[in-house]
Amino acid sequence: MIIAERKQWIKFGIMLALWLAFIIWLKSWLGLIVVPFIFDIYITKKIRWTWWRKSKNRAFVAVMSWVDAIVFSLIAVYFVNDYFIQNYVIPTSSLEKSLLVGDYLFVSKISYGPRVPQTPLHMPLTQHTLPIVNTKSYLEYLNGTIRE
Repeated sequence: MIIAERKQWIKFGIMLALWLAFIIWLKSWLGLIVVPFIFDIYITKKIRWTWWRKSKNRAFVAVMSWVDAIVFSLIAVYFVNDYFIQNYVIPTSSLEKSLLVGDYLFVSKISYGPRVPQTPLHMPLTQHTLPIVNTKSYLEYLNGTIRE
């Protein structure tokens, strides 16, 4: 059995407090599913999260490091886009006196609270429709099942 040091417990406590504050802000207790993974990352280390780094094949390590960086970037952009800020383009001339068609805006979502998806199954990083196939990016029949 691995005995965790005091430094590991402090890091775990800080990350757990930040995660719990985020969950409270979202008002969604589904985020408690992540707590065992946070515990594993900082205390037990049973799951080998970077198993590919110990490979002897340099090409495999190089490809997996790129995959790791891309996945991290996509997750970071997803969280920033869903909960903090998002960019928009003015589509029509309805705001013509103050904004022009095609102007770009950055909207702060912190002021209005987080946008929790209305359905548990939706395509990340999309607004309402999927770009190429022009269909909805969420399932309508699950609408409202995870909200109060």
